[in-house]
Amino acid sequence: MEINIAWYTDDLRPQVIKLFAAEYGLDPGSFAQLFEKFYFHPFQKDKCLLVVALDGTTVAGFQSFFYWPYTFGGKTYNSFQSGNSLVHPGYRGKGIFNKLLAFVDQENKTAGIDLLMGFPVEASLKNFLKDKWNNILNLHWHVKPLNPLAFSSFKGGKQFIPGCEYFNAANPEQNVFRLSQNKEFTDWRKEYLAGTYYSFRYKNAEHEIIFHLKPNKRKKILNELVIGNILFSSEKARVYLYAAFKSLAAGARKSFGAHFLSLALNDSCSINFKAVLKQAGFRRGKKSIYFIAKAFKNTEPVLKPANWLLFRSDIDTW
Repeated sequence: MEINIAWYTDDLRPQVIKLFAAEYGLDPGSFAQLFEKFYFHPFQKDKCLLVVALDGTTVAGFQSFFYWPYTFGGKTYNSFQSGNSLVHPGYRGKGIFNKLLAFVDQENKTAGIDLLMGFPVEASLKNFLKDKWNNILNLHWHVKPLNPLAFSSFKGGKQFIPGCEYFNAANPEQNVFRLSQNKEFTDWRKEYLAGTYYSFRYKNAEHEIIFHLKPNKRKKILNELVIGNILFSSEKARVYLYAAFKSLAAGARKSFGAHFLSLALNDSCSINFKAVLKQAGFRRGKKSIYFIAKAFKNTEPVLKPANWLLFRSDIDTW
């Protein structure tokens, strides 16, 4: 068996769809629509890097790096997230995943890339580290109990706006890596994320804070409301984060659709929310999410954990 690593071509799409549908028990038609919206939207299609492993003409694996712009110090980085990594069960244990990762370097496609980043699962972390990625930090979960009687499904309400809302302004956080609020990027994300997502806006006379939220089911019975992102209208708006958390919790509690709020956060970030989280009744859990990166330019700021403001919605599977 000789495995050939190559760039994806669209004649391979049916096999790639079938590979993911079989692995995750997905409806092939629904995943095909998501595949199209995600990789072939005008915003993404000429930027993303799609790689396949081929046994002859048979797709044995798939790996993608899609454009995922971060801002830092007033600059938007040419950054890409690793995602949708999958090797067919019949081809595992043969080093194919590492060959998929190495292909972009070998093809000299990193010349215009500032960094690659991702959030790998435990099983794939060692493969990334072998390919000289750095495990810079882990996101840690924080949990706040809400309503023990919340056995109804979360359906929002007057205070919860369907979809993910954004500010029509540049990120106020200039001294940390923060996912871009570029209009084209956010419009693309809102399109492929269309579904059960909500935004909660906290306002006072001068400032505004937006929470992005996603209902989730834990252990088949517990209703979780995940805070995927926190956006600030200005740097000074962070002063009102405790009041915003308090308002969000009150609204979620009244919905009778959330047993608890959860938030995944980089506790090492220079913009530190830990004191506010404690004041707002959040408890730090034991579970965490790996964050890794492979920098090709300006490596020093990338490798510092304090420079990253990350949330659950930074991950493509949000």
